[in-house]
Amino acid sequence: MPIISIIVPVYKVEKYLPRCLDSILAQTFTDFECILVDDGSPDNCPAICDEYASRDNRIIVIHQENKGVAVARDTGLKKTQGKFIHFVDSDDWIEPNALELLYKKQQETDADIVLGNMKTIGLWKNVPCIQPKISNEMSPIAYYLIYAIRAMWAKLYKRDLFLEYNVPETNIGEDIMVNVQLFSKIGIEKLQRIDDVIYNYDKTSDGVTNSLPKTHKSYIDEPHIKCRLWVEQYIYNLKCDNLTKIICLCFVYEGLVYYLMNNYNNATKNDIEIFYKNYHKKISSSKYCKNIMARHRIIVPIFYFSIPFGKIYVKMLSLFRDIKKWSYR
Repeated sequence: MPIISIIVPVYKVEKYLPRCLDSILAQTFTDFECILVDDGSPDNCPAICDEYASRDNRIIVIHQENKGVAVARDTGLKKTQGKFIHFVDSDDWIEPNALELLYKKQQETDADIVLGNMKTIGLWKNVPCIQPKISNEMSPIAYYLIYAIRAMWAKLYKRDLFLEYNVPETNIGEDIMVNVQLFSKIGIEKLQRIDDVIYNYDKTSDGVTNSLPKTHKSYIDEPHIKCRLWVEQYIYNLKCDNLTKIICLCFVYEGLVYYLMNNYNNATKNDIEIFYKNYHKKISSSKYCKNIMARHRIIVPIFYFSIPFGKIYVKMLSLFRDIKKWSYR
């Protein structure tokens, strides 16, 4: 049986899929299986998957109707045989020594989860952006929740962590919803990190796994909001100190603020009261909340005072941002 099982959900990425699969087959660590879950892709991806499987018997292909990335990953998990799990998105690619470095760290420390560093290929001039190292003020748990928790990739998981977990019903924030469940099962000593860049996240690609249709009727029911409110409940059960929990709550609050900026039309007075009373008042005194820009920190209080004023303020911020962009041209 293979040591590592790689799971790749595939949907509408025919332009990028060969790059992804070539990077997997080029790994210096060779004892792996790669499970490709064709999530009902309407393009040439199914044929590409089958063609690669015919070339290398470590590649296993599963074809299914489109159900979204969360279910696609779960489908792959049910077919895995490896002791460890590694996820790769089909429009990204991994460095040749990715598996080797992750596995070496796991064997040295017996970690339940090993985090690798990643490089973002951005939309602006394709300039790579590497995640920061852990600062002296930031515990590994806080780092995990602020940065690494946002994605399933660039990590090596013990397969046993997935024996009992809830498959998200949304394809927005599904990575966070799975990661928090897994992380709540382990202690700090079972989390390890390497600084090596092992993963390339391509934000310039247009390949995405199909999202579920919008069925929410209120702002609180928006998948992004439900995801973060759901994550907040897990923070109180984390095996860490209260300071780290405050840092994690700042991460949740920041996400709520930024989403409110871009999707305020459906927000109600009740929605704003929840954000203000449960988050703003609770963490506004924390020095870590100051990492959020002041003009953004006051958005929820302004909305709490008056939703119409809040909308005007956000529009002013948007206008200021556009003018600033124009001035740099």
